[in-house]
Amino acid sequence: MKKRVLIIEDETHIVELLTIVLKQNNYQVSSLKSADQVISTILDFKPDCLLLDIMLPGKSGFDVCREVKSNQATANLPIILLTAKAEENDKLLGFELGADDYITKPFGIKELFARIEALLRRSKNKFLMPAILKYKDLVVNDDLHQVVFKNVYLSLTPSEYQIIKTLLENKGRIVKRDSLTKLLNITNDDKNARSLDVHIRNIRTKFAKIKANYDPIRTLKTVGFTINE
Repeated sequence: MKKRVLIIEDETHIVELLTIVLKQNNYQVSSLKSADQVISTILDFKPDCLLLDIMLPGKSGFDVCREVKSNQATANLPIILLTAKAEENDKLLGFELGADDYITKPFGIKELFARIEALLRRSKNKFLMPAILKYKDLVVNDDLHQVVFKNVYLSLTPSEYQIIKTLLENKGRIVKRDSLTKLLNITNDDKNARSLDVHIRNIRTKFAKIKANYDPIRTLKTVGFTINE
């Protein structure tokens, strides 16, 4: 099976060069030019390694590293920082935030490739979705496809289960309606799109039977949904 590398880098020529070299060496590659949608991209692409530039527009690579490592669903993803900065303090900060390696631009492609290979060889925890996700009284066991709330098993349909699992994987972030309809293979017309709202309503009803007036899902009208905190 091909290993997967996600590149987050805003310099197009570097992305293009890395993509060519990695594909020639039997890797699958995906890339982002900014820190937008990092977690959702990781969850979708499931990379074995993240190549992360520090000097990004908007959020810095340090911010992204902190976000990835603090998220239960992505914390085990190996990260190599790419940067023009060579200051020792920057390297130390990167390692403190959970980065696994650090390479300074300009770098040799052979050296970078060797570092990726070495990191993947020594990494015992390549990126895998955790089997169990927990938040307060809510537990999702993906091995058993079970959702437990306040020690009570919920009887959910496959679509309802996928919604709760996806929202919990993205705790603290908004999951857009389009992402959920795509996940559930719901066609993007008004009639079928409304079926997502039916699933959400059914989930709320089932949780409310366990705890009166409890709503596990926060709706952001026309935008998407998130786990209620």
